[in-house]
Amino acid sequence: MRKFMQWVMVVALTCSTCVLTSFSNDDHPAVGRIQDGQWDPQVKNALNELLDQAGIDSYAVFDFDQTSIVHDITNALLVYQIEHLCFADAPAHNFLDGIPTPEDVMQGKGLTYAEMGSILSAEYDSMTVRINAGESIDSIRKSDVYLDFRARMVTLMEAMDEQWGSWVTYLWQPGLLRVILKLKPVESSVMLLQSTWEGSGLP
Repeated sequence: MRKFMQWVMVVALTCSTCVLTSFSNDDHPAVGRIQDGQWDPQVKNALNELLDQAGIDSYAVFDFDQTSIVHDITNALLVYQIEHLCFADAPAHNFLDGIPTPEDVMQGKGLTYAEMGSILSAEYDSMTVRINAGESIDSIRKSDVYLDFRARMVTLMEAMDEQWGSWVTYLWQPGLLRVILKLKPVESSVMLLQSTWEGSGLP
């Protein structure tokens, strides 16, 4: 699962497109065809038809978030982390990695980012103690502390978007997987993507 989450985040942060290739050989006659998985059958069939028409050694590039999939893949991963309480060592850093100025007051919240991070870490730690004691995740999800934690995580992300824009959120989310994905290389990649995007003239 950790390997899977690492690659999901890498894809989410460095690629907003889906690349499909069409090639074959004697050992793998249909490598480029999309398999069933969780694809919508109509979408899968249409893409496979396109690949068949393109012929061997061709490729196509499609937008990914909000097109090939529903919603945003990084946000989908964050939902999974919240629902399963799996944040690596982010609580040890008060969920603040990637936030430029944690001492700033969150707009309209009356708390600094640092204060919100401390609350989140305390709530997370209390739930971790309960999990280690044998309580089920389903039981914890019904508790007030979990519902508060979930709401605060969403509030924190929304506050970052309002104050700095989504690029800071993209720097923040890898910190939630710090054990398996180091922040600095990802930060460099995201900053490069941000500057490229801004220089493209696209909205």
